[in-house]
Amino acid sequence: IPPERQALDWLAASGAGTPAEREAALRAAHGAPLLALQLLQDKSLELQQSWRSALLDLAAGRSEPLKAAAGVGEEQASAFLRWLYGWLLELLRAGLLPAGRPAEVEALAGSLPRHALDRYVAEVQDNLRRLESNARAQLVLEAVLIRWSALVALGRRT
Repeated sequence: IPPERQALDWLAASGAGTPAEREAALRAAHGAPLLALQLLQDKSLELQQSWRSALLDLAAGRSEPLKAAAGVGEEQASAFLRWLYGWLLELLRAGLLPAGRPAEVEALAGSLPRHALDRYVAEVQDNLRRLESNARAQLVLEAVLIRWSALVALGRRT
């Protein structure tokens, strides 16, 4: 992975997105410029931002898990769980090294019990395997997002 400035310059030379979109895409791609370019070109970044907003809304009590699951939709269930896995790893990293992360990610990472977050990451992996084994996508999404709400509630109590 190249240095951030070099990756951003390369993305700028590609002509994709605005400077803010390029930065967001590079963050979403965990520093990988080719993946960031793909996110910009196929509009996946917008989808990921809507998923991130849905999780933050659940965490803040502004939404309900079943509504959020319906918003993701069955057709996007696998992509959502793969993205969620990466986002949870970002939360784990933010809990260890908070500097340089968005404020709401730092605050959320600091409030979640590490052992419970570790278990939830494993649950997301298990649910991704279930989806690949023909489990009902909507039920899997609902279960994952109900557990997310429970995890956040646990963080508020501790």
